[in-house]
Amino acid sequence: MGEIVYFLRGDPHRAYLNITPKYECTNNCVFCDKQLLEDKVAAKLYLEKAPALDEIIGELKAKADREKVNEFVFCGLGEPLLYMNKVIKVTDYIKKEYQKPVRINTNGQAYTLYPNMNVVKQLEKAGVDSISISLNVTDEESYRRLHKPQTEDAFSHILKFIKNCNSSSMQTTVTFLEFPKLKKDRVLEFTRGLGLKDHQVRFRPFITK
Repeated sequence: MGEIVYFLRGDPHRAYLNITPKYECTNNCVFCDKQLLEDKVAAKLYLEKAPALDEIIGELKAKADREKVNEFVFCGLGEPLLYMNKVIKVTDYIKKEYQKPVRINTNGQAYTLYPNMNVVKQLEKAGVDSISISLNVTDEESYRRLHKPQTEDAFSHILKFIKNCNSSSMQTTVTFLEFPKLKKDRVLEFTRGLGLKDHQVRFRPFITK
């Protein structure tokens, strides 16, 4: 059984919440090497089943030192917003018990999962402070080729989600892996068109063996 609450190489100041079983995701990214990523964070993240709410809270109580943790981050090797109801309830618990910031790392496909829900408003209401959306590319064809999403219109939904998050109270960041052919100037031109400031764009190292 993998870890539900883990710390990046033992750093106690940021608690990561891994709530998605079996690496479940709406993408099947061609570059996703789960073993390599687990080695990088020094944590086992494969969950056989979805953890119950009381199990997640129990792990927080056992592992998250309120005097040390400065931020809680929903992030595992899967898409946390597949379990949005749990994200909201756990965020509510964190806000009441820890009074610390909460961040969600997501692929931004919430509108494909919940087409009839005002997702951004729900996350705001729950108290989510910031959201980091992994985009990596600037066009639909590249997104389909690299990420292999389950839905054909995933990319357009992600762009809408980014814009709506950026118009909310949540601090919004969009991330791009530094693939060999990535042109940062083109990326920034694209993200400015989405209404983002340059400081809201983060370039992440592409991890290889």
